[in-house]
Amino acid sequence: MLIQRKYNSATTEAETVLMITRMPDFRRDVLAAALLSGVLYGTPVPAQELQKLSGIAMLTGTCERLVMGGDNLSGLCGGKVVQSIYSTGRTGFTVVMGEKGAVTFSGIEGAKPDADTQLQSLDGIILNLGVEGTPPSSLAVTGSCTYGNPFKGPATISCQGVDANKEEYLLQFTSDGGPPIMRYFDQE
Repeated sequence: MLIQRKYNSATTEAETVLMITRMPDFRRDVLAAALLSGVLYGTPVPAQELQKLSGIAMLTGTCERLVMGGDNLSGLCGGKVVQSIYSTGRTGFTVVMGEKGAVTFSGIEGAKPDADTQLQSLDGIILNLGVEGTPPSSLAVTGSCTYGNPFKGPATISCQGVDANKEEYLLQFTSDGGPPIMRYFDQE
């Protein structure tokens, strides 16, 4: 098991201990970076949801566009995206913003129009500025994501949605063609 979860019954938060010391250095560093840069680091995930985390996939590439509330933040968007996969069908795409921030586009996995394309509803945005004392925030949105098969060359992840005030949220990320680094976790 790569992640050991310790639950505090007094709260809904989970303490997560990474068990990655036996992995080769490169893979250990990549996994730790992926986990700490948004999937688990500071993201407001209740313990019952974290328990349902069944895997992650990380891609490297180019963040072509990131728009939050109508503001173009593409210049802050990093060159990695992490997909968190939950046993409930929920999935999220997280990109790093700046040095410590992260944003997740979250929704429920949907239809598969062909063998190499997956659709996902978009019902939430989770923003973590990475500033001590500033808790992550979440926002309800309505929209969708589409993504291609990253095992067949460069793949594009495209998410777009709007909030109740009709403000736009957009993520456009294209992988460099390398396969994703995948990790699956035991379900306890």
